[in-house]
Amino acid sequence: MAKVHITRKELKHDEVKDAGRSILEYLDVHRTSLLTGALIVLAIIVAFRVGSSMVGRHHAETARDLALARSYYVQSSRQSDPASSENRLDMALQIANRLVDEYGTSKTGLEALYVKGSCLYLRQDYDGAAAAFQSCIDGAEDASMKAQGYLALGYCFDSKAFLDSSDAELGAKAREAFEKARDLGAEPGGGLSYVAADAMMNLAEMDVEAGKIDEAMKAYRTIADARSMTKDANRFRSDDDTQERKKGGDERLRMVQEGVRESLTQFSFQRTAEERLAQLEVRAQASAAPEATSE
Repeated sequence: MAKVHITRKELKHDEVKDAGRSILEYLDVHRTSLLTGALIVLAIIVAFRVGSSMVGRHHAETARDLALARSYYVQSSRQSDPASSENRLDMALQIANRLVDEYGTSKTGLEALYVKGSCLYLRQDYDGAAAAFQSCIDGAEDASMKAQGYLALGYCFDSKAFLDSSDAELGAKAREAFEKARDLGAEPGGGLSYVAADAMMNLAEMDVEAGKIDEAMKAYRTIADARSMTKDANRFRSDDDTQERKKGGDERLRMVQEGVRESLTQFSFQRTAEERLAQLEVRAQASAAPEATSE
């Protein structure tokens, strides 16, 4: 028998044909399994996209609920009618309690807990408010949230001390909380956050009541000489990127509003500190005048 010579090209062509037949046979045998797998992958992709969309909507709804609770609290504090004020507080507390139950010690949960404490403070439930603010402090990881918690806690103890002047321990607790808020709210470079400035104002007033005029003047001078804008205010510079403005418009507006409020609040503290300092300096000069005359 004659030996048939098969070229490399023909051999390669046959291998391709065989491979093609194998693939077709495999697809024919496993068509159902492959189709099922493809459908599963497609279902996973669709579920992921739908889930991501739902998560995004859920976060947006949560942010709106938190903002609504804050709004009800602010409205309540400005209401002259007691019934309307209580109604707003009830609505704020209902939302805040739901968010606390749902989000626990997460950032959202702690922010809701702070709103709850603020509502209870406005209702003069100082013990309940203090418990809420203490939970904020315990759960917070960043110094800013802890500082706010200590400042609010100081107000709770201070208000209780005002109602019961015989309890010296309440005054000591208030002072300790204000000192922690001052220290945690301090900023490098001579800046003061509004939380630190607020705490220092309270500490200065306590010093005046205790007759520690020099300490009070030192605190007032520190507030008056602090930078008028904190480092946080630098976040609110305008952004030239149009897409970014469209993307985060609501969040940017909220940040700008908070920045403006913080700047105005700090300016108010500085102006008040300057006035108190001037008053104490006049008092100190008046006290020194008789001594000089007698000499």
